[in-house]
Amino acid sequence: MKPKGGGAIQSNKMDKYGTSKMPGRQVVGRQEDSGGTEPSLGAIMMGIQDLKTTLEPKLEAVTVDVSLLRADFQKMSEKVTLAETHNNLLQSTSKKLEEQV
Repeated sequence: MKPKGGGAIQSNKMDKYGTSKMPGRQVVGRQEDSGGTEPSLGAIMMGIQDLKTTLEPKLEAVTVDVSLLRADFQKMSEKVTLAETHNNLLQSTSKKLEEQV
């Protein structure tokens, strides 16, 4: 049985963002001779573009949801105002009837 994450590096498999696909490795970007890592600008730009592509529709959906919630809140506020007005009118009418009796 081979130990996980150990052993010799077989190859430096990278995905399209320059992230290592090897299990247990968290190396981002291309490896330099000094042993350090430096993400490539292309990989960063592709990652940003993919994030933008993924998040923009979600942001638009949230914006629509917020707009609908605002409209619902406005309708509820109008209903509350109407109910308060109706309640005040009922109380006023009730007082007038009590005074007449």
